[in-house]
Amino acid sequence: MLCKQDNPRNPAVCLNEGKEVTNCGFKFFGKVKKHCLAEFETYYTCLDRDFRGLLDFEPCRKPQLIFDDCMKEKVGMDRPYIGYFARIRLVDSDRPRRVFPKREYKKMKDPPTREELDRYKLNTDQYPLHFHSLFD
Repeated sequence: MLCKQDNPRNPAVCLNEGKEVTNCGFKFFGKVKKHCLAEFETYYTCLDRDFRGLLDFEPCRKPQLIFDDCMKEKVGMDRPYIGYFARIRLVDSDRPRRVFPKREYKKMKDPPTREELDRYKLNTDQYPLHFHSLFD
């Protein structure tokens, strides 16, 4: 992700890092296939059977727990806690730190004072087509 942000116009620079990410995914699913295939198949078929299209994962909690226990026992991997992937992380990298341009915000006008509001009051003689004239 950092590589793509650093080189938005030349994606070829990021091919090696992309290969590493792909290799990591293959290794993970290789471990799943080797150690916990039946549990994983039960879990993903339950998720895939979402007939209503609501992405409701509640009916699949039991297969999820069985799969999580298998991964913990046989592979030594714990499921991350809820919110883990939403955390902000500092990445240790040899790349120089990005400097974001400082934004210039327009200063908002101060709210009008009571006197200014009184000056801008509408005079009903100027606008005879207002609704109040219909009901007089």
